[in-house]
Amino acid sequence: MKCFRKMIVCFSLLAGLSLVQTTAYASSSDKDYTISNASWDAGADLAVATWDESQDKTSYKVQLYKGSKKIDSLITVQSPHYDFSKKVANNGVGSYTFTVYPSKGNKTENTLKSSALYVDSNMISTFKKDNNIGQSSSSSSGASGNKASSP
Repeated sequence: MKCFRKMIVCFSLLAGLSLVQTTAYASSSDKDYTISNASWDAGADLAVATWDESQDKTSYKVQLYKGSKKIDSLITVQSPHYDFSKKVANNGVGSYTFTVYPSKGNKTENTLKSSALYVDSNMISTFKKDNNIGQSSSSSSGASGNKASSP
C-alpha cells in the first residue's frame, strides 16, 4: 500500500510539472524592429518619405526637417512611408531630410536619417496645385498616405 501511495504522489508531481508552461515566448529583446533605407520617393507631384519595414510589426516615428530646423512635430505612422508633400509645399524652397525610427525597440540604435531632397519653386508649385494647397480656406482630406492632421 505504501508503494501505491508513493506512485500516486509521483504521478501527481509529474502531472503538476506537465502543467508548467514550457513554451518560450519572445521578449521585446528577441524581436527585430530594425529598419533600413530611409529615402525619398520624389515623384512629379509628391515628396514621400520611405523606409524598409521592420521584420516585426510596429509603428514608426517620423520627423521632417528643412535644413536643420524641425518642421512641425513628430508623426506616428503605421506604414513604412509618409507623404510630406503638403508640409514641404507649406514650407517652401529648400533642402529637406527626415528621420525615422520604430516605435518599439531601441530608438538610439534604430534611428535613420534620409539623404537630402532639394525642392525648387517648380516642385513647390506642383505640390500646391496637385494637393489643393492654398486654394480654399476649408481643409482638405490630405494626400494618400497622410495619417496625421494637416499642419
